[in-house]
Amino acid sequence: MNCWNEWSTLCNNPLSKGDQDNVTRGNILIISPALVINIIISLYNFNLFNRDIVLIGMISAPTYIFATYIGSPFYNLSGNKYFRNICLIVLTLIGIATLITAFVQ
Repeated sequence: MNCWNEWSTLCNNPLSKGDQDNVTRGNILIISPALVINIIISLYNFNLFNRDIVLIGMISAPTYIFATYIGSPFYNLSGNKYFRNICLIVLTLIGIATLITAFVQ
């Protein structure tokens, strides 16, 4: 299961709607926790929880929260100009990483 691919798919829709950047950012901030809850339920239902999954979650969650905290002032300064483009660049990098990992495995 590739969580990054699911995240990028769910975030492409709000980015492509053409809403204001504040609305798009809010939609993505709502989608992210919903996706995490959905992934946790799926992992539990298919008995895929293991020590590595929990360790990665414990490492990535604080990193994500810290990055969001650090990024908020930058969004408030000039987010309306750059938010959509930066998100699309990040989603492109996620897509490239997904393709690379699909071919390497």
